[in-house]
Amino acid sequence: MLNLIRGNLNAAQYRAASFRKDAVLQIVAGPGTGKTKTLVSRVAHLLEQGVPARGIVVTTFTNKAADELKERLGALLADSKTNFSLVKAGTFHSICYKLLQKHGDKVGLRPKFGVADDAQQVAHLKRVQKQLKTMEKQKKGKKTEADEEEPDTLSKSGSGSESEFSSLYSPFKMKSYISELKVNMTSDDSDDALRLYQKQLEMSNHIDFDDILTKTAELIRKHPEVVSEVETVLVDEFQDTNKIQMELVDLFSRHTPQRSITVIGDPDQSIYKFRFATERNFQEMRDMYPDTEVVFLTENYRSTDPILAIAEEVISQDASRYGGCGQSRKLVGHSDFAVTPELTKYANKYKEAVGVAETIRDLRKVTKNRLPLSSIAILCRTNRQASMFEEALVAGNTACYLAEGGANFWDKSHIRIVLNYLRCAYSDEDRSAFMEAMNNPRRRLSGKTAMLISQYLDDNYGGPNSVYDLLHDAAHRKGLLNITQPSFEGLRQFMDHIDHLRDLINSKEYYMDEVIEYLLDKVGLDEYITTMGVREKAYERLSEVGQISDRFSVITEAADNNLWDNEVSGDISEQLSPLGQFLNAQALRADNSGNAENGVIISTIHRAKGLEWPVVFVPNLLDGDLPMRMPDTDIDEERRLFFVALTRAKRLLYMSYSREGEPSTFITENVSALTSTPTWTTESVNMLLGSLGLEEIDEMGSKSKTNATPPGGFSGFTTASQLLKDKAKQSITRSAGFKRTSELDSELPATKKMSPVAAASIKSTTKRKSNAKGKAQSSIFSFTKNSTVPPAPEDRKGHSELLKTLPKGTEIKYREKVEK
Repeated sequence: MLNLIRGNLNAAQYRAASFRKDAVLQIVAGPGTGKTKTLVSRVAHLLEQGVPARGIVVTTFTNKAADELKERLGALLADSKTNFSLVKAGTFHSICYKLLQKHGDKVGLRPKFGVADDAQQVAHLKRVQKQLKTMEKQKKGKKTEADEEEPDTLSKSGSGSESEFSSLYSPFKMKSYISELKVNMTSDDSDDALRLYQKQLEMSNHIDFDDILTKTAELIRKHPEVVSEVETVLVDEFQDTNKIQMELVDLFSRHTPQRSITVIGDPDQSIYKFRFATERNFQEMRDMYPDTEVVFLTENYRSTDPILAIAEEVISQDASRYGGCGQSRKLVGHSDFAVTPELTKYANKYKEAVGVAETIRDLRKVTKNRLPLSSIAILCRTNRQASMFEEALVAGNTACYLAEGGANFWDKSHIRIVLNYLRCAYSDEDRSAFMEAMNNPRRRLSGKTAMLISQYLDDNYGGPNSVYDLLHDAAHRKGLLNITQPSFEGLRQFMDHIDHLRDLINSKEYYMDEVIEYLLDKVGLDEYITTMGVREKAYERLSEVGQISDRFSVITEAADNNLWDNEVSGDISEQLSPLGQFLNAQALRADNSGNAENGVIISTIHRAKGLEWPVVFVPNLLDGDLPMRMPDTDIDEERRLFFVALTRAKRLLYMSYSREGEPSTFITENVSALTSTPTWTTESVNMLLGSLGLEEIDEMGSKSKTNATPPGGFSGFTTASQLLKDKAKQSITRSAGFKRTSELDSELPATKKMSPVAAASIKSTTKRKSNAKGKAQSSIFSFTKNSTVPPAPEDRKGHSELLKTLPKGTEIKYREKVEK
């Protein structure tokens, strides 16, 4: 077996795998250095040295990792008579849970105890929340003058002031607070929140996930004989362990005459502080066991030397970086391919998203599509950042996969509600949008009322009035529909909201943020969306609604940069307003979504840990994004997160940021000096493809060329949209009393009386920047009932006649007087 292992491992890996059994061993394995292979070989060696399979405990970060370990162990021992099936491999929680199932009665657990899932935990905490509020009221009612001299306290754990006490009222904050107490072993039965929560669990015969670990630790302390068969403990991803897990490693190995512990991981990749994991466990382990041996794995089989050089430059900025026994931890690559990583600065974050999409398309073109989309990943700090790149790729007809359900973003019910309101504000004829939106949130429009409205629209279908006009009439003429007074008021309220949204869209350049704010605040979608599903995920739903504004900007920016190269939208996209481009993009989106097998992967950095791709983009490198700037931000952990992102790349690494803020503090001059813009040739493309085992090309493909149309069109040509604007401008000139359109640009005061709406239209037309991207295109005409240029007719027939006299495509908003 030793010879078999030696043939598959390098010198450092072999030394770690074949270390003596009775040792406390740390294997510090950098990214791409063969950590799993070394761990599997270490288990195989221990089995060959006579350690029974039942005596081996291997903890992994996920159950999937445990299954992979057993599979690889089986392949390695295929020709051996060693029985490995009884090795106890799994997560800390799965291993400990099985132990509690067998011996839980020894620590007070009742038969058939259950583990509370997230929803059940929240339900318990809601009841605790009510109890705490009652206790607070009782304390305030009994407070004496002596009490007022001392700050009111919640418990011995020090919740302190009333504001701190109130912060525990959120079930999510309480959950995190209680979890931290448990995993750090600082819990106190006198803490009210913890005590009441544990009582709720007990009443339901539940334990939570943290109890699985704490109860197991209690069990082994009181009855060490329950783990007497354990002879050695191995821990994968040791940098992701917390304090209670470190305690369990010690307890599992405590009863043996000579401790046998092997841990493997990389303190430079410790990025789960929010789960109370700490890279300090490496040093604390050496403090606990002074005779700890350390082996470093530094030969990297994943990334190129230029990528590793940048990663090393970034992580070496950490002055408190774990050094082990002082040995160098600099990673050494094994790839002959050596293209320097690229660092790009964009004008704004939306151009950055579109620029990344263009770069991906260029890579595909120069490689003649030999480079699979699934070999490319975009790694972002947050989900919100990731969503912008999804939209930019979809707009350019590039299949993509947003990890964790991003592909179904537009199908979510709360997102559809917002889209329906936007469709109502955009189109006069989108009947389904009006019917779906009018009773969201509830406006006392019963099923019977909906049927009457639907019949009314059916009866007038094909007539001169649009769906918007018909509903506007019904909302302001009480006798038109035979509906109740509350239903009539609800319909009028809905149409008034639509009118206000149209005002916002037609009168502002930067309107989407304000539209979303109006929908949440004034329309009432904030509260409605909060109560739509599981309330514990309300914040997530509202955050997704906020993403719509970013996606809107990316889509309209992409349209302006000619990324819309599909036949459906090609020629007419120029005539669409930004909102029209945005809404049409959603209709096209279903055909462009991809999956992890055939599309670009878009993921947060946390989800990408342990994975790798030939091509990696790391965008949004602004101070405040990476590193994030929060009160409790750990800059060293943010740096490690960046390090993890960089070391996912195998061959090509692209980094970028925008001018919207200061570059990340991690992008130092030394880091910038290690970057450049690659120049592709047929030879270099084939080197890339060859290093990945892909088919080479005879001649390099050409990159895409984006030729943006100059403001006003190309010389000698006039675009359709320009003609529309010119005609509308001439009409305003005549109605406002000017003789020439050039007078519209004059700074001199008008000598003729103008309506406020016409004046605002002219002002917005002359001052708006012609190259504004992703913003609203204000209508040239925006007449209301009070306008005098020209006067709006009092009847619907006159309204239709007015429409015929105006340039085709001109938007007119007609609002009839409402009788009080």
